[in-house]
Amino acid sequence: MQADVEPKVDSQPWQVDYINVIRQSLDIIWKDNKGEVILFLWADYLENESLNDLALTDAMTIEYEKVEPLFSFNPQSGGNGVIVPNVKGSHRDQIFYASSPESTITEIVNFDLAHKAKIFKTTVFSCGICYSDVQGIDCVSFMPCQHVYCKECVTEHFSVNIKEGRVLGLCCPETDCESMAIPGQVRDMVDESLFQRYDSLLLQTSLDSMDDIFYCPRPGCGEAVIKDESGHLATCSLCRYVFCTLCGKPNHGVFDCQQAKREKIELMKRMKREEAERMDRELEEIAGEAYVLKKSKRCPSCGFHIQKSGGCNKMTCCRCRTYFCWVCMQSLDNNPYDHFEDPKSKCFHLLHSDLHDDDKWLD
Repeated sequence: MQADVEPKVDSQPWQVDYINVIRQSLDIIWKDNKGEVILFLWADYLENESLNDLALTDAMTIEYEKVEPLFSFNPQSGGNGVIVPNVKGSHRDQIFYASSPESTITEIVNFDLAHKAKIFKTTVFSCGICYSDVQGIDCVSFMPCQHVYCKECVTEHFSVNIKEGRVLGLCCPETDCESMAIPGQVRDMVDESLFQRYDSLLLQTSLDSMDDIFYCPRPGCGEAVIKDESGHLATCSLCRYVFCTLCGKPNHGVFDCQQAKREKIELMKRMKREEAERMDRELEEIAGEAYVLKKSKRCPSCGFHIQKSGGCNKMTCCRCRTYFCWVCMQSLDNNPYDHFEDPKSKCFHLLHSDLHDDDKWLD
């Protein structure tokens, strides 16, 4: 759609003031973009900017005087009357009677979800596992990622993970996707026995992740128990057994917990081991530094430690790229080999001499 001819704006019934604001904004966009494709610009404005121009970013205020009454009173014979909706045609059966704004919002959300579900069931998707084209009614969509797979593949995916005890593995099969399956999806995909196992493992996993949950140590009980906030005691709500959460033994009152003592001893041993390992590392670092100081030399330009492992005595610093002589540690110019060919140089003919011979010669 080109903007050579000013387009006409036709809108659904709305507040007149709001419609005028929108029309003015659309006219401005058209005038600023004459000769260009205008439909996309209008659509983008209506979708992303129009509410800001109407100051409707937080809430919409409907003026009662400008809204046609939704209901009217029709008198009947005998002085009585009935209240009827001002809706004509087939839409009368689609009227929703709301008792509050909150219930209206709930109904709108529910209607939107139902409509999306209806569209989903009639849409054909390509399963990301078996790559078959399957109608939506036979597919499962994970949320919030919205990846879609056929029910047959998802059932197999769920069943394998539940049988192997990986209830936290019931996530979207897409690589690196963290969308988790909700219990309702699991119930729909697997049989009752697998779902009961899933439900039990999920509860067990949740309890195991809580620091204040312990299990009654009494044989035959094993009930999950919450630790008292005041100390290390817990009371089983099923068998009323009071036990120490550190050692699992009956309440030993003011006496020290033997398990706690053992844990303290083990902690001290571990700290000593870690301290000894730390000291060993420091000694190794010191020894390494001493070796470097003994076997290396500093670059005469930047002072970087350099160790010579072979080759000739013309060296190049790996940090500052300076040429220097390994024998006399003198910085060299851009023709470094001249230093070893100059009869006046102390390093004359020492380009390939051994390091120990160099030291003896220099001494």
